[in-house]
Amino acid sequence: MGSYQTYLRVAFAFLVVVPTGGVFLTHTGSVLAAVDGDESAAENPVVHEPDELRAAENLTIVTAHYNDEKNGSLTAFAGDGDVVYETRAYQRIFDVDPVPGEAYTVTYVGSSVRPNSKCKLGPGSSLNCVRNVVERLNLSTGESERVYTYEVVTRHSHDSVHDVDRIDDSHYLVADIFHNRVFVVNTSSNVITWEWRARSEFPYSTGGPIRDWTHLNDVEYLEDQNVVMADPGTTTKCGSSTASADCSKTGRSARTTTTTRSTNSTTPTTSPRNAAARRP
Repeated sequence: MGSYQTYLRVAFAFLVVVPTGGVFLTHTGSVLAAVDGDESAAENPVVHEPDELRAAENLTIVTAHYNDEKNGSLTAFAGDGDVVYETRAYQRIFDVDPVPGEAYTVTYVGSSVRPNSKCKLGPGSSLNCVRNVVERLNLSTGESERVYTYEVVTRHSHDSVHDVDRIDDSHYLVADIFHNRVFVVNTSSNVITWEWRARSEFPYSTGGPIRDWTHLNDVEYLEDQNVVMADPGTTTKCGSSTASADCSKTGRSARTTTTTRSTNSTTPTTSPRNAAARRP
């Protein structure tokens, strides 16, 4: 496993080390004005040094979004700390993962608030139109591909899909913070082939306020075909990754919840509610 370097970008962080280098995930809340553009990472690189990138023995990739009014970022650092790639294509950028067998290629989750008209909302609406995307990005060539788009109408402009796991070329596991659920989508057909909802296992009294009940922001697809999802027990009042004693005073349960759901069949289903025992 290669060495990695850690760069503190914002207050709260996660660190994942992968064979091709380090992946350092950071995020905090943000409130941003709506944007009309729909640029991918390939259209909006701030820095792109392909020669230095390919010469690097290891890469550390950081994703971030901020509390002030500026876009999030995906940044690749060489082993000496030089920035060899950076994009700020979306207002918030979260999970980033390497694509197995594809050099310099990652998938990541980005989101932006769009004008209300894009979701057929009136100009005076108090709701927000949030577009979430999963993109595949080749850091060396700068080419990107939109894999999946998930548009949501929500009251909270800072809501975003935090984590997506690639299962294979066409199936992705999504931690849906908007609807307190986890689902698998076939990106070739846009059909949801498997779904699990937190309310099927837990009473509302176990989490935070209804508007942010689970704050579901992590999901993993395991080799044994189990799905693990976690509510880290955090709110803006509680702080970051580990719930403290003060969290219980805010209404957020001071514990971490991890749930597994087995999926055994290789047959996809077009009825998500009946798919709990089937492999995506």
